This record gives sequence, C-alpha cells and structure tokens, in this order.
Amino acid sequence: LPVVQIGPPPFLAGALARLSLVAHFQNVARGVVDLRDVLYFLSTAGLFLVFTLGVLLRERLSQFRPDFRRLRTGVVVVALLVLVLNLVGGHIRGRLDLTRDNLFTLATGSREILGGLDDRVQIKLFASSELPPELQLQLRDVRDLLSDFRRRSNGQLRVTELDPDDDEAAREEASSLGIYPVEFNVLRDDEFQIKRGYYGLAVQYADEQEVIPVIRRTDDLEFRLASSIYGMTTDERPGVAFLQGFGSKTELDLPGLRDGLSDRFETRTIRMAPDSTPVIATDSVQVAVLVGPTQPLDSLSLQRIREFVDRGGAALLLLDPVQINPQSLQAVPVRSGLEPFLAEMGVGLRSNLVADLASSEQVSLGQRGLFNVIAPYPLWPIVGPAGDHITTRSLNSLTLGWSGALEVTDSGTVTPLWQTSEAGALRNPSLPIFPDQNWDVPPDELGVRTVAVAVDPGTQEDAAMGEEENRGRMVVVGDASFLEAQFAGANPQNLLFATNAIDWLAQDESLIRIRSKNRTPPSLTFTSDWSKGFMKWGNLLGVPLLFA
Repeated sequence: LPVVQIGPPPFLAGALARLSLVAHFQNVARGVVDLRDVLYFLSTAGLFLVFTLGVLLRERLSQFRPDFRRLRTGVVVVALLVLVLNLVGGHIRGRLDLTRDNLFTLATGSREILGGLDDRVQIKLFASSELPPELQLQLRDVRDLLSDFRRRSNGQLRVTELDPDDDEAAREEASSLGIYPVEFNVLRDDEFQIKRGYYGLAVQYADEQEVIPVIRRTDDLEFRLASSIYGMTTDERPGVAFLQGFGSKTELDLPGLRDGLSDRFETRTIRMAPDSTPVIATDSVQVAVLVGPTQPLDSLSLQRIREFVDRGGAALLLLDPVQINPQSLQAVPVRSGLEPFLAEMGVGLRSNLVADLASSEQVSLGQRGLFNVIAPYPLWPIVGPAGDHITTRSLNSLTLGWSGALEVTDSGTVTPLWQTSEAGALRNPSLPIFPDQNWDVPPDELGVRTVAVAVDPGTQEDAAMGEEENRGRMVVVGDASFLEAQFAGANPQNLLFATNAIDWLAQDESLIRIRSKNRTPPSLTFTSDWSKGFMKWGNLLGVPLLFA
C-alpha cells in the first residue's frame, strides 16, 4: 500500500486509490454497502474471470488464428471498460447503511431542519485536487454527506465544490472566508515532502456565515453543519440562564458548555443573593442552570427556582455532595438547600460519595522506583446509561468526579439516566479520599447506584382546584465537576450529555440524535475469561484449521 498509493505522483496516486481494494473494503467494513463498492467488486471479479478465460483459451488457440487475436482484443477492451467504469463510477450514488444506529444516514433531526428551509442556504467546499491519498476516503464521506444534505433540502441548499489551486477567484474567496492552505506530510521520491492544499468549507446564509477552515474529522460534521444551518435560519433562540451565587459556577467557568450552547441559545447570568434574587421570567428564559453551589441557598432563591419550575420553566441542576479541599485533600459535605424541593419532585439526594469498584478512571499514584504506578480511582466512576432516554441515546459512558447518589422516590415522573455498575458503593465523605488506599467493600454493600435522573412531570390535573398544573422538566446530576476541563477533556461525552440535556429541557430535540452519533466501534465485552480465551484461540488456530 505505501508503494502503490504514496510513491507515485499525486494525480496517479488519487486514481490508484480509487482502484484500491483496501479503500473499498474499509468502507464496507464500517457497515455501509455502497453501490460504488458493489460495482467495484463485481466488475473486478468479472475482469479476472475474463483474464482466466483468456488464459484457458490461449492453450487451445494458435497465436496466428483470428480467434486468438479477437480474444486478446476482447480481454484488453474488457480491462479498459472496467478501469473506466471504476474511475468514473465514483459519481454514482446509492448505499445501504447496515449500522445499528444508521450512523452514515442523515438523522431525523437533520432531515427536519433541511426540509423546513424556506430560503436559500449555500455550502462551499474548498478542496484541492491533489490531496494526499490518505484523505480520499474522508473526502468521499464529505461529498456524500453534502449530497445527502442537498437532496433533503427541497432545492433550498446549494452545494458548490471549488479547487483554489486551479482557480484564482476561488483562492481569493477562500482567503476572504479564512480558509487557507494547510501543510501535509507526504512521501514522494523516497523522502518526506511538505505539500500544501485546501480542505475546508463554509456555510452561508444571507449575511451570516460559518466556516470550518480545516475538516479534521467527519464523525461530527453532520451535527456541525445541521446546527449551523439551524442557528442561521431560526430567528427565535431559547434563553438559558446560569444562576450565579452561593458559590455556584458560571458559564465562564465552563467554556466547553458555553461554546456548545452559543450557536443556538441566548445565554445570560442571573445573580442570586440573600434576599435580592430576581424573578426568573419564563418568557425570556426557558432553561435555568445551577452548577455546584457550595453554600445553602436562602429561602427567596429557593422560592424563585420553585416558582420558575411551577410555571413551566425547565432546570438543569448539577449538585456536588462535597467540596474538596485542595490543600488537605479532605471532602467537606455540602448542602444546597434544594433537598426538600427535590424530594417533592420524587428525587432524593444523598450526601454519601459514590464509588465504583469495577468501572472508574485511572490516576497516577506517583513514582515507585523506576516506574510510574497507575491505579483505578473508584471515586471517579465511569457510569453507563440507565435506560433508553433521548439525552443518553448513543452515548456509552459518563466520567464523574466525587459524585453523590440519587434516589428515585417517584418512578412515574422520574427516569434514571446514568448509573454505576453492580459494583457501586456508598462512601462516607468523612473517610479519606486518597487514591492509594484499600477499597475493599463487603459484597452485600455493593449494588447499582443512580447518579443522574430526568424529571418530566408532564401535565397533571389538580382535582382539588380543577385546573391544570404544567410543571417544567428537570435534569438532576449528583456531580458538577464532570463538566470541568480535566473530566470533559478525558471523556467528550460529558459535554454531549450536558448539551443533550439542555436541548431536551428546552424541548428542542431535533439536534440530539445528530449530536449523539458515535462512530467509534463498540468494544468487545466478555462474560468470563473462558469466553475471552475461546474467542482468542478460536481466531488464532480454529479459523486456519477450519480452512485447512
């Protein structure tokens, strides 16, 4: 592969990449049966059958007979037809997505956004014709995605592909949009060389534009394009208010979450202070966010939050059970004052820390001799989805830090979202939290612990008053640190869940299914060492023996 695809000149390497068995097989191996790949395999198999037929007939025909010359001419013509068919066939569209979650098919939210366009939107793809062969499969995905977008837009989306290397006007336009050539390391003439090329795109609508200077990955490209189009073409932007005060974090403390909300929501800050917390107006604020208060809220602040939810407002409550002293590494219990209100909503918040002895992050215990020792830290649990909820759909895990446990006391309106493995345990916050200690827990104290829930009261009828009460939705998480850089950086799904939760709270679910697409192949899990060993040795020895 390096000799065939990297050694030749760029114009020849691109053609060879389209004829490569590996490139076509990689696409099929993802679970996508593309008409172009089917055409390639059928035509190539037919070509070699013709070659085989020619070899067999050559043994029976004299080289001086007209039949032999016709055979030779026919084989050459078939070979040329197959070559042209596969080089030109790249423009054929049609594929069958066999992945479990239709990862390579436009999500329902994308189709809704594109189908609802009532004005012209333009996407311009700036791609050099001589991009490295390593990017050809990715470029094919980009072109397929843009083609799907165009077909679903009812003619309202125009897609244009430009090559700035060959077009001065396209080069000037790319420069004006902030798209500049990037450098690629390629192997040419037995040495590494630096090549420059364009590989970016821009979304334009009226006087607005969103630019991706370099397309580094395609697994999140559908969401980025759909959210850009949605943000540009939608006039109304729901309001999200961060409640600041009593030691809580603000949007400035959570830059990842702030950036994830900026293109679709109007974010603001509402300051809470003793006896002076303003009313949270539901006409301008759809979602109130409270992140990690370290002091109990006063009665007026609690009343404002309760009134906001009772009037139909939604709330995202991220509540830390403890505050960590960085000098002494001691956990100090924290009470927010929201416990009675949450109890009324069917959620119990415990002050114990959650530990997971089977699924947790690993931390460094320091240098031990010549080695840096790494060990699991159960107080940083890696939790999994508790069920099928739209906020956790297609997400695999959430990484928490010093989380508290939640109890569901009203299963009719409260849905568990995230929970530990069966090796979850509750730990008194007064005990040491050092990673280097004995984490043994009696088996009878282990069990599944819930760390996040969704509250959806819906419309309930008050029999006594004869009126309808429409309380708002809530998402409650027993941890606020999972959105900090050290946890969100280690597990990007932390931010995905938070933005999914705010979309669900704002009852704007069109982008959730797009954002949650996860094209990372799921890991193989085994119920026992015996099954793992059987799979390992069955592949190493069993398959060759069966073939023999």
